[in-house]
Amino acid sequence: MPVIIKQIIIVFLIRNMTNQQKRDFARTSATQAIAHPTGYPTFAPTPAAMVTLCNTGDSIASAKETMAADLKTLTDNENANLVTIMTGLDGWKLALQGITGLTVGLINQLGWKVKSEGTDNRVDMLNSSPIVTKANQGTTKKIALDLVNSLTSKKPKPYGAKGWIPFVQIGGTKPTSHDSMTAEIPTGKMKYAKTFAAGDLGKQFYVTFVWFDGTDFIGPDSPIYSFTII
Repeated sequence: MPVIIKQIIIVFLIRNMTNQQKRDFARTSATQAIAHPTGYPTFAPTPAAMVTLCNTGDSIASAKETMAADLKTLTDNENANLVTIMTGLDGWKLALQGITGLTVGLINQLGWKVKSEGTDNRVDMLNSSPIVTKANQGTTKKIALDLVNSLTSKKPKPYGAKGWIPFVQIGGTKPTSHDSMTAEIPTGKMKYAKTFAAGDLGKQFYVTFVWFDGTDFIGPDSPIYSFTII
């Protein structure tokens, strides 16, 4: 006659517990093993040693929490310090920018870079314009244009220019200057994008760009670009 063997499988349902909950679980088990030694084998580590391990883990976790709080304080202090440093550097830049006889050499000597060069009379601004370097009409009823400075074929604006103004016209005869076109919102980013109405499909879209200094001056018109709205 066959013999039925009963087997007891032990499981620890601790997978989703926190580290603290796992230590508490182990400590409770060890405490019970100490209180009721009969019937249990010789454990290694011993139940007493297990309690010590759990207590040590608690101390490590406490030190870790203290360190995390200290790290947050140090991070906050570093960020505040950096704000003070950058505010000071901005002050230095304004002070140097305002001196008579400023040269690129004086700027480079401090390890700084020059974004743009020009003259106070807006020579570069009045002899250049934003021009289209790339056009994207991959999405219907939309156009996206990348712009550069016609003087340098690069993105940085000329000295004195705070940004640029687009002038547009949809349909009709191609204009000859921005005077008869509609001015849109000035911007500084060297990209232009526009979305058209369904009724504009098939019409010609005309656009030109001019620099502006934020007050009174604008530069000359770029070429007047023409695109079919698709």
